[in-house]
Amino acid sequence: MTNKALVLRLACSQAERALRRPLQETRIFSIDPPTARDLDDALSIRALPNGGYELGVHIADVAHFIPPQCALDQEVRVYE
Repeated sequence: MTNKALVLRLACSQAERALRRPLQETRIFSIDPPTARDLDDALSIRALPNGGYELGVHIADVAHFIPPQCALDQEVRVYE
């Protein structure tokens, strides 16, 4: 697990995780451009039993996990 993943995992409470669908086994592809400084927009696709497809649109609300005025929040504000 990367440091960023660990930080996000710790920032997300057990109650919050219980409200979310686990997607660890889902192949998700970023649609952010190569010049992006964050990877927060993505798509997934899976075949359905009826022959159709499910398209997943994944848009991360990164700010949700970053407490205001923490070190990371202050660092990001340098680049605004």
